[in-house]
Amino acid sequence: MIDPDWPILLREALVLAVRLAAPAVVAATVVGLAVAVLQTATQVQEQTIGLAARILAISAVLLLLGDWMVTELLDWSGHVLLLIAGGPR
Repeated sequence: MIDPDWPILLREALVLAVRLAAPAVVAATVVGLAVAVLQTATQVQEQTIGLAARILAISAVLLLLGDWMVTELLDWSGHVLLLIAGGPR
């Protein structure tokens, strides 16, 4: 029999995925936009500048928030494993 809580777990998984990905996506978007404006103003059209800047921004976000991301993911995984084992809800 299918557990009636699976839609709730699916929703929680999707929300967690968005929460974990959002900081890196926002950083890459902001840096990409800033580099694009700077390149347009200076008429430098080198693609590697924008790519390198986005990679550095994402790396910085992961270094700063990686511990929080792993903690959130482990907490959610533990919660799901407890539900699978039939533990408290």
